[in-house]
Amino acid sequence: MSDDGSSVTTGRCMCGDVRFKYRGDLIETGHCHCESCRRHTSAPLVTFMVMDKTAFRYTHAAPVAYEFLISAPPGTAASRMKQALPDGSANG
Repeated sequence: MSDDGSSVTTGRCMCGDVRFKYRGDLIETGHCHCESCRRHTSAPLVTFMVMDKTAFRYTHAAPVAYEFLISAPPGTAASRMKQALPDGSANG
């Protein structure tokens, strides 16, 4: 992430374990209300943000990526709030 003077936005998960920041403006925001997203979050819709990948970084921990195994299109992936351990396994 370069220090070009643009604004920095920070965020975290609800428990505070996973934290991130990004610099600059969002490219797009949107909402998804497909069955997979609703089930994954137990919410009627999910809001997402699109930003330049080079402007984003995790500042503490990171969610563990996994593939949906039930009722999702092939290749669909998401993340959940499990921290990756140094050996690459998940804690919990």
